Amino acid sequence: MQQLLARLTYWQDELDALDATAMEGMIDSGLGRILIGITDTFIGLGNTFKTNAFKFLKDLKRSELKEYVESHALKVSSVEKLSFDQVMDMPVYAPYGMGVTYQSATSNIAAVYDNLQAYSLSNIGLTAFTNIFKSFSRADNKAAEQLNNLRKLVANSIANSSKFVDASDVDFSGTNQNRVPFKKCYGSMAELAVVKTTLLDYDQQLEDCGKIQVNVSQMGDALNGTIELISSNEATVDKDFVSSLGEVAMNMAKLMDVYSRMALRHSAMEHNHVLNINTIYQLVASRKS
Repeated sequence: MQQLLARLTYWQDELDALDATAMEGMIDSGLGRILIGITDTFIGLGNTFKTNAFKFLKDLKRSELKEYVESHALKVSSVEKLSFDQVMDMPVYAPYGMGVTYQSATSNIAAVYDNLQAYSLSNIGLTAFTNIFKSFSRADNKAAEQLNNLRKLVANSIANSSKFVDASDVDFSGTNQNRVPFKKCYGSMAELAVVKTTLLDYDQQLEDCGKIQVNVSQMGDALNGTIELISSNEATVDKDFVSSLGEVAMNMAKLMDVYSRMALRHSAMEHNHVLNINTIYQLVASRKS
């Protein structure tokens, strides 16, 4: 994923270095080479989602935590009712690299979801890329307006979520300790319950993975179709339009990269939270026996 984003950045830098005039001969120009490179990379991003980033989430119908809570309600309730003194030194599980409490990490991921609006923007992006393709095929000159609207939405999404993304990256920048004392993961029994509730509140974000993957793939197809149409007509393309197209493709890719990171962290936290409930329940039960 990072290699693909680096390639998009390379093509954007190449685009920015071109003269800002309109260029004739789409395929034969540096402009055409750059736009094709951007599109190929964006399509590669969609394929990466399909085979890697969303591999374990794309067919999700119900998250691990949701399924567990629905099947083990009494066990979950009994653990949450324990006193903090009973469990604070028990060894529990933490996701790879997480160096803060579950509540802190969950809060930042939730804030990213709220500000990113990934599924909504993937729907808007798909509609826009499709309409841009149709606009070129009809020669109705509406493509630039469609693209400009999408560019603003995606740029605002990234700007609004950036500080929470940075915070989440810091949350998961530690070394993996795997088993740590309960008190380092949860500040209280109330926090244990809040983490469960928050993760479940954002369960839909995990369920959206498969739909977003499909949208990204179809966006790549529409983008590719637009370029093929332009090049086959040898149209004169304004550099500002192509620059915006490259910017939108790159920012949409960045947006989806952020979303995939949050979804994978979210999924890892759910898995470990389930392990922790089971671990605590079994340890407390063994003390009583």
